[in-house]
Amino acid sequence: MMAITLPTITDQPAIIQLVKNDESEFIQDLYNRYGAALFGIILRIVKSDELAEDVFQQTFLKIREESVQYQPSKTRIFTWAAAIARNIAIIYSSGKPVVNEDHALNTEEAVFKLIYQEGHTCAQVADKLGISVQTARTKFKIAVNTFVVR
Repeated sequence: MMAITLPTITDQPAIIQLVKNDESEFIQDLYNRYGAALFGIILRIVKSDELAEDVFQQTFLKIREESVQYQPSKTRIFTWAAAIARNIAIIYSSGKPVVNEDHALNTEEAVFKLIYQEGHTCAQVADKLGISVQTARTKFKIAVNTFVVR
């Protein structure tokens, strides 16, 4: 593997370009520079070491996924990463189910499967997915229009 020279912390565009190029060295550098601080932010919110480790891992996955949307002119990379960590930690600590985007169906498909195929009520689906009953109904109507052949 060819060695790369990591950019300085102030070289924001170069930093995010490394993320976009999926440079594992950069992720390691980001972890080394900000890992402890991000873990501290997460731990203060979720209050559990085990859960904080899950959130920490999800944070770095999300950083890689969202790197295309990062705008160095609007915020520093640590501020951006801390916001991602905080948001994920809040979702985890809220008790709502956390959906791994790589392995899960979108909510319309999930609602459709639960109601149409498994026979659950809108109230049961809302409770299971952590959404309101009205949202479950709306998503089911959208799903019916999308998935059911007329």
